[in-house]
This record gives sequence, C-alpha cells and structure tokens, in this order.
Amino acid sequence: SRLEFQAEKLDLKTLVEELELIPAEALAIASGLISVDGRLGPGPAGADVAEFEFRLGELSFDSSDGTVAAAGLGLSGSARVAIGPGPPTLELSAAFEDGEALYTPVYLLFDELPPLAIQAEARIDGDGSVTVPSFSLSDGDSLALSGSATLAAGRLTGLSAELSRFALPLAFDRYLKAALESTGTAGLHPSGGFQGRLELRDGALTHVSAALEDFSLEDDQGRFLVDTLSGVIDYDAEGDSLDSRLDWNRIGYYALVIRAAGARFFAGGRQFRLLEPVFAPVLDGGMRIDELALTDIGLEGMSVDFQGEIEPISLELITRALDWPVLRGTLSGTIPRVRVRGGIGEVGGAIRLDVFDGEVVVDQVKLERLFGVLPTLAAEVEARGLDLKQMTGAFSFGEIEGRLDGSVRGLRLLNWEPVAFDLALATPEDYRGRRKISQRAVDNLSSLGGGAQVLSQTVLKFFEKFSYRRLGLRCRLLDNVCRMSGVAPAPQGYYIVEGAGLPRINIIGFSTVVDWPQLVRRLKAATQSGAPSVE
Repeated sequence: SRLEFQAEKLDLKTLVEELELIPAEALAIASGLISVDGRLGPGPAGADVAEFEFRLGELSFDSSDGTVAAAGLGLSGSARVAIGPGPPTLELSAAFEDGEALYTPVYLLFDELPPLAIQAEARIDGDGSVTVPSFSLSDGDSLALSGSATLAAGRLTGLSAELSRFALPLAFDRYLKAALESTGTAGLHPSGGFQGRLELRDGALTHVSAALEDFSLEDDQGRFLVDTLSGVIDYDAEGDSLDSRLDWNRIGYYALVIRAAGARFFAGGRQFRLLEPVFAPVLDGGMRIDELALTDIGLEGMSVDFQGEIEPISLELITRALDWPVLRGTLSGTIPRVRVRGGIGEVGGAIRLDVFDGEVVVDQVKLERLFGVLPTLAAEVEARGLDLKQMTGAFSFGEIEGRLDGSVRGLRLLNWEPVAFDLALATPEDYRGRRKISQRAVDNLSSLGGGAQVLSQTVLKFFEKFSYRRLGLRCRLLDNVCRMSGVAPAPQGYYIVEGAGLPRINIIGFSTVVDWPQLVRRLKAATQSGAPSVE
C-alpha cells in the first residue's frame, strides 16, 4: 500500500528515450541527471498520490526549431501528483538555480540571478486540455507574477496574469536586456517600475492594464529618452475600459524633445480616442492635437480622425536637433480634420504651413491603402513667397537670394515614390527685392538643365554672385520621364535663369526630356558635392 523510493543521478537522456516521454523530433535532450526522493501511496477519495523532492542537474536540450534551448540547467523542488478517480492533478514548487536557458527571444543566465521560484497547480481534463488554477513566478526582489491559465493542444487558450512587481533596472537586466540587445537596441538603462494585468480568452487578448511609476529610460547612444513617465493604461476588448492617462517630464528622439505634458485617453473595444486636447511643447514651439480617434483597430476597415496645429517652431532648432543641414526660418501651420475610412484618407480642407518666411498650402489630399500594400497619395500643392536664401543656404547647391512661388499639380505618390506631377517654380512677378545667385548655384542649375559647369573655366570665375531678372523651372512627370522647360524659350532650349546687369549671365537648359531617376541623381549630386573648383 505504500512505496518509498530514491534515485540518484539517473541519466535523463536515456530515461526519456527508453520511456518515450518526449517525441525526439520535438525536443532533443543532450544531457541531464535527475535525483528523486519520493513516496507513493493511497490518498484521499481513493486517489493514488506520489510526493517527491527532485533535483535536475546539468540539463542541456534544444528544440527542433532552435527557439527553446538550455545548457547546464539546474532545477530543484518538490511535486505532488494525484491520479484517479478524478482527473490527474499536479502541484509543483521549484526553483531554477544555475545554468542558462533560451525561450526566444528571452535569454536567462541563472548563474548570475537569484533563484527564480515557480509554484503551480495543474489538472489534466478528460479532453486532454490542461487547467492551471494557479501559478506564480518570483525572484524575491524584482519580479512577482501570478495567475491562472488553460492550455489545449499545446496552445495557450486562456490566461489571467497579474504582475504585481517589476522593479527596474533589476528586472530589465535579468529578463529583458538580452532580448532587446538581439534586436539592435543595446545600451538602454530604465528605472522606476510598473505593475500590470493581462487576460486572454479563447487565445485572444481581452484585457490589459498597466500602472507606470516614475518610469525613465536613458540610452547610451542618445537615441531615446523618457524622463519620469507615470500614469495608468487600461484596455478592454469589450470596451469596458477605465479612462487612461499618461504624464511625462520629457520624451525625446535623439535631440528632438517633447517637454512636460500629459494625455488623457480611452482605449477599448478596438477604439482609441483622446478625451481632451493635448499640447506637446517641442523646442521653442509645439504641436497641439485637438482630436485623435481610431476605430476598428487591427481590422481592414480601421478608421482614423485627426485634427491639430503646429505652433511656430524654429527650423534651425529642428534641423540641428535631427542633425540635418541647418535651415533658417520657422515652421507653423494648421492641419484640418483628417479622416481615414477603409484605407482611404481625405483631408477636410487645406493643410497650411508657414515655412521659409512664406506659405505652403497642401490641398485636395487623398490617400488610398494607407495601411495596406502600395499606398497612394494624391494632392495639389501651392507655395507662395518662399525665401530662397533660407532654402538654399543650408546646402552645397549654392546660395540664391530672392523669392519663389511654385505649384505641384496632380501630385501622385505610389508607395511614397512620385509617379506623376506637374511642378512649376518661378520668381513672383510682383517681387521687387534683391535677386542674386552664387557661382555654385549657377553651375548646379546648369547641370540640372543638361548643361556643363563652365564658370570656373572662364573670366566669370572672379565673380562670386550675379544678378538675375527671373528664374524658374518646370517638370511634368509621367511614365518615369520628366518633360522640362523654364521661364521662357531660348535658342535650342529654355531659360532657367534670365540675367540682369553686368556681368550678365543666362542659364539655358537643353534637356527637354529627362529620365526621372537620372534627374534625381543630378539633384542629389548638386546638393551633396563640395564647392566648385576655381583655378
């Protein structure tokens, strides 16, 4: 009626193979020793009960797909198994103590961790599914996780888990650091902590909530910055969600930093919406979001509503923060109501941007397949009174003084690459200010029109700037071909720049039909190459 037994350092590999406990194609055990001190006898309600203490040592294994593996793993604990007359049950208490394990993408080196304790109860039901009425996972000072679960056919079908402690940076270094470094995001140093709750039903997420406590993140490479992020996020798939709120001191991407602000929002039932306008201070200005709402999130018919405004931000500060060529002037403007329905987006009005001391108006914007394959965008663009000195001063293209009007008719992008437009740029007819063009800009405009850079080979090389009466360029793109013209016809070509005063210089374009990729290469070469050689 009762049996006591002991086993010392049995070879686990041989034991598993002889008893065919695990299919070899699923998991290959390379080595392992198991010691057991157990008792087998009758239990309550006519069940047979086995109780034992065990020690697994030097355990090494890997799965056929390489996503699960262990080496030198040590595990000790106790277990209680009850069989019949009802469903078999298991009670387990164990701790990982040494070795290393991989459960992709999480990698754990237990030699450098405190014992990771596991407690669980499980029941095998008649249909082969497994019910786990309770489980817990803890390491004493950084992690505490508990809950219940159900599994069917080896798949997690139900889960109710509560993370009552995740103390940073200890928990991050122990459980997440290696996984993140494998994705190329090494050098992150978080602090603070959070608690959370997660629920799955029928394999689908039904509820998730998280409470962040002074969460901060520093990056050795200066890419990301989160300074004192606190608040509560609550999501329920049925829409029975509490209001969520996040507040922060600073959030940054490289040197572009959003200063202290906060947001209150609702997230539930595949919906997200701001509950009040948000103003995010950026550099010397900011971005105000008056409305942001998403519905049917994750579905093909997902829709988005957005409306906001950019309050004046220095372009010099933006470009310096992003390590771009330094531009002068300010960026501001209004973004009217943007609506996306079924992958098709429309803007209910014109987007107005104040930039380069002028105005750019983007109208009749329409997007298709925004969240799908080969997204398209169509729009009409008008530019008025742009300061050419601000535009060209940051590039090696050369400096041009004056103003510029322009338009882009019939703009169409496919997969964010231009496939059609009618671009026209020209000096405003009513502009009465200073009009000068540098030697570098003359040569580069000549190359865009198919001419040669010749100034450095003539007496004109001694003049740094030239006066002009008007300048302009037109490109009509269709079928990857740009049909080019200028401000007026010229012998065997067209005028890109009509000169004025002495010395007078005209820039004439000769290429009227240009391969679009070739024109893009010319423009890149003009803006990226160094200053012209003057001999």
